[in-house]
Amino acid sequence: MRRSLLVLLALSVVVVAFGQRSGGRGGGGGLDNKADPKATPTLHTGVKLVLIDIVVQDKNKQPVHGLKATDFTVQEDGVSQTFKSFEEHTAPIGAEAAKIAPPAKLPPGVFSNFAAAKQEGPLDVLVLDRLNTPLQNQSQMITQINEYLANVRVGTRMAIFGMTDKLMLLQGFTDDPQVLKDAVNKNGGLVTSQILNNKVGSETPPTTSEMVEDATGFPAPAEMVDFEIRQASFETQIRAKYTLNELSALAHYLATFPGRKNLIWFSGSFPVNVLPDSEQGVWSQFSGVESMETEFRQTSALLSRSQVAVYPIDVKGVEVNSFFTAASSSNGADPQAAAAKKGGKGVRSAINKVDQQTYDEHSAMNMMADDTGGKASIMTNDLTASIFKAIDDGANYYTIAYTPTAEKWDGKFRSIAVKLAEQGYTLSYRRGYFADDVDPLGNLTNGAASTISRSMQFALMHGGPEPTQLLFSVGVHPVSANSEADLAPRNTVSKGINGPYRRYRVDFAIDPRAIHFTQGPDGNRHETLEFVTYVFDADGKQVDWVSNAIKTVVTPAEYEQFRQTGVPFHHDVSVPVKGEHSLRIAMHDVEADLVGAVELPVGSVQNLRPLEAAGAVPAAPAK
Repeated sequence: MRRSLLVLLALSVVVVAFGQRSGGRGGGGGLDNKADPKATPTLHTGVKLVLIDIVVQDKNKQPVHGLKATDFTVQEDGVSQTFKSFEEHTAPIGAEAAKIAPPAKLPPGVFSNFAAAKQEGPLDVLVLDRLNTPLQNQSQMITQINEYLANVRVGTRMAIFGMTDKLMLLQGFTDDPQVLKDAVNKNGGLVTSQILNNKVGSETPPTTSEMVEDATGFPAPAEMVDFEIRQASFETQIRAKYTLNELSALAHYLATFPGRKNLIWFSGSFPVNVLPDSEQGVWSQFSGVESMETEFRQTSALLSRSQVAVYPIDVKGVEVNSFFTAASSSNGADPQAAAAKKGGKGVRSAINKVDQQTYDEHSAMNMMADDTGGKASIMTNDLTASIFKAIDDGANYYTIAYTPTAEKWDGKFRSIAVKLAEQGYTLSYRRGYFADDVDPLGNLTNGAASTISRSMQFALMHGGPEPTQLLFSVGVHPVSANSEADLAPRNTVSKGINGPYRRYRVDFAIDPRAIHFTQGPDGNRHETLEFVTYVFDADGKQVDWVSNAIKTVVTPAEYEQFRQTGVPFHHDVSVPVKGEHSLRIAMHDVEADLVGAVELPVGSVQNLRPLEAAGAVPAAPAK
């Protein structure tokens, strides 16, 4: 039997099992046009809704369940709001969590977006901040994340990002703990930040001016001190700009995915409070000092608008003021005695400077968490427990939606206050938003339409959750063992991408019961399907893509045949031979606006037996 038929049969077996899981309009095994009552509702444009996720905890910091809409009051700028919807979200626990089984293993080269784990609930994002974290703290961070992943709750969907001088997607959303661990350990090598004052994490070395004062007994020249302050402030401001820009980029990325996202941000320093050194009065004269308050607030607003709750975790843990450590003394003597030679003012100044920096960093953490509805974790050495607590808190919450009574969208900040009828509970929620006339992605509402539908933009995002509105499976195999200079039909490469390429065949198999066929008076069924495959490089940049949109007319006899074998389709995609790449494969039921997608590394299929060697190469689509 030809290999292509074997692949199709394997795919058909998979999709036939999907019948009871198909969601959306016209899905779930039905052939009529009635809506599936279990389908996720879609909010269409017309009115602006404000969504608030509220975490409610009792005095023991445990989640509070069973509250009703009537228990809550929401005010915007002091004006009470009327709820449009109210919903409680709870994490599976005990026996319920144990019921979630890992997905079944598929044959080599066969992939599916059918997930045994529940797809509802929040998404969790781990951010490994190497930009602001010294080397020794990075090692502790990786160790404790691995410990968490060894005990992660089954069904937890998580993605991992890295922050250096750019934002990097280390692993897209998955509920496979081993895949997450592999991503952490593969990409968890220690990275030295080139713009971090204390790169290693040991005691901060003395400045030149401090060494001059220690050697001579006299204060260093004002010009030297001024230069050092300028340099330190410049580095801190650069880190602040990088940090806020990368968090904003992450907010834009996550805005595409519906529902709550818990962003667990591991960092050893929070450089967002860039303020003049209070001890140096001359410093306030320089325009080079700038507060990042505006940028900080804008980033917080963008995160909260994208339903991203930030849970900052200080990876330094419990700290002792470095002034009281032996390392703070250049000659190993008692640091207090050594500092006393400089006078009591110098001692107080040194202590206050370190304490003020720690206070500012912790204040920034708490402010970011409060603004977005998360909670900061500081002064604890148990980072693993902090991760569990953040994810558990973010999985048990209430969502309230309302249409603001204020109709003018003037870009001004609107404060939000939530209260409960019963006292004694702690509430975490975002504290306001900017009334900008933009959609959740941050695009102007009158922007031009994309050539790819909005639904498919979501489905095709590199590393994103694999949507399951439309369940399908694909077989991916190399066509031949050889590379080729020319692209496969209908492929479009990005600028600057050159061959040689290796061609892969993507075989789709779709359960017809998941597709919204429109039946005509003659008994024939009509449907428009869109098939798209994107190729991404190791940095997440799109290098090639192929798209096919097909309008089908299916006779009753053909439809009955499709019910048994699935709806087949294939196209070829060209992948550059050099470098690591991944495929994001999606399909779109245009009539019902349902999407599904799978993502896979090319490395998982590149060593499979080529179709040509098996004599199983069906004709490729025409150009």
